[in-house]
Formats: sequence, C-alpha cells, structure tokens
Amino acid sequence: MTGHHHHDHIHWSLEPWIAGPIVAIAVIYAAGAFRLQGSARSHRFRDVLLFYAGLVLLALAVLSPLHSLGTVLLTAHMIEHEIMMVAAAPLIVASRPAATLLFGLPKPVRPYVASLLRMKPVRLSWRAA
Repeated sequence: MTGHHHHDHIHWSLEPWIAGPIVAIAVIYAAGAFRLQGSARSHRFRDVLLFYAGLVLLALAVLSPLHSLGTVLLTAHMIEHEIMMVAAAPLIVASRPAATLLFGLPKPVRPYVASLLRMKPVRLSWRAA
C-alpha cells in the first residue's frame, strides 16, 4: 500500500529552540510575580491566570502534535496560527506582563531593559497593540 500516513508525523515536539524560550519566559514571569508579591506593583491573580493561560495555549500550539501535523496538513498549520493569534496572544497581552517580566530579570539587567521599554518606538508599539 502506497501513500502518506499522516499518523507517522504526529508527535510532541520538544525542540529546545521552541520549548526553551517558552520555559524561560514562564520562569522569568514566576520570578517577577514572586518579587512583586505584596508590593504596590503587585499583580492580580487574574493577570497571572491570563498570562499562563496564554502561554499554555502558545505551548500547545507549537509543541503538541498539532504542530507536527501542521507540517503535512495546511488545515492543522492554520489552526495552529489561529490558536496563537486569536487566543494565546490576546491572553498574554491582557495580562499586562511587562512589569512582572521586568522584575523577573536579574537586578543588574533591569535598568537596561527598562530603558529599551521606554524608547518611543517600543511605547508606541505597545500603545497600538
């Protein structure tokens, strides 16, 4: 019997260049949430929930069998894009993660990142988003 067997392509993908940044962002956010706990800039549980819900959806889109299936089926590939654009990205943006992520970084790095975030093109981009 000839032909393609789509189930041969269905697998979880733990490629380090995809999974690594997702895990790193999750850890940085957790560190920032911990550091901000009880402060005037303290995040709300709702924001944490939104952030991690978006991050989980992003991870599922790019690490789950849907991603590997998307290499052989355009429909799966487009569903992957829709999950990222319509669900994951809005959840992450709605969580307003900038301050929490900034405080998750090592203290010596924060001023440099903060100065980048204050640059006019970056501020205008966030405002537009």
